[in-house]
Amino acid sequence: MNMVNPSIVILHKMYNRVRVKISLPIRNEEDVKNMIMSTQGINSFEYSPITKSILVYFDHSKIEVEEVLIKITIAFSKEYGLIPIDIISKHPTRDMPKMAFYAAISIAAASTSLTMKYNKNVQELLNWIAVGSTTGAVMDHAWMEIKKKGAFDPEVVSVMYLINSVFKGNFINSSALTWLTTFGRHIVSPTYDKIRFKVYEVRNKESSDIEYDVEIIENEDIDSAVDFFKTFASKCIQRNDNSFRNRRMYSEGILNCEYAKCIKNY
Repeated sequence: MNMVNPSIVILHKMYNRVRVKISLPIRNEEDVKNMIMSTQGINSFEYSPITKSILVYFDHSKIEVEEVLIKITIAFSKEYGLIPIDIISKHPTRDMPKMAFYAAISIAAASTSLTMKYNKNVQELLNWIAVGSTTGAVMDHAWMEIKKKGAFDPEVVSVMYLINSVFKGNFINSSALTWLTTFGRHIVSPTYDKIRFKVYEVRNKESSDIEYDVEIIENEDIDSAVDFFKTFASKCIQRNDNSFRNRRMYSEGILNCEYAKCIKNY
């Protein structure tokens, strides 16, 4: 059975504050507040049990928003036995290439020209532009899917229907149907970029201090993570400390600034 991980949704961020919404209530607000406020540069912490939202004000000259988000993630994960936490972007990703928008405009123009009764040459030109741009958009989409997942979605095969229909003289309707088949689901069901963190609590043998080993773990349900800050975070961690691979260690109350600066693309 697949379990849904607790999540943190980034509602908005500014140069001196960040607001997030958590999927589960905070059990011990005082402990979470003390943990987050222990970081230098954080000025205030506010939690609303009604909306399950957290608002943190900070001094951007001392700490960056990425560090604040990681600190919130660690504190939230600790509340629930260090369970993995998904950080999710509020804004949806539709994963449509620019060519898809041009194709939609071309199809609309070709359809409109039928009612305007342009001369035959103009109509044929618009028809071929609609077919060409639609085919190009589908191929571009297929290439994006191959680079991201190693295979393209089944609906990409609809381009074969388009090509077959063109030989039968069906330009506009087949272009429109191919476009809807390939890109329709991205409009109806947009995806949301997210990344999954796993937090480990470790005691330093020399100082006896508690440290947190933060690992970025793969999530098979994430299709759009390439456009999120996952790539930047992973590369940064590997560059800073190859022994941890996709991990990074944090002392309690302290965050590593170099790591945080590498995950601004969320």
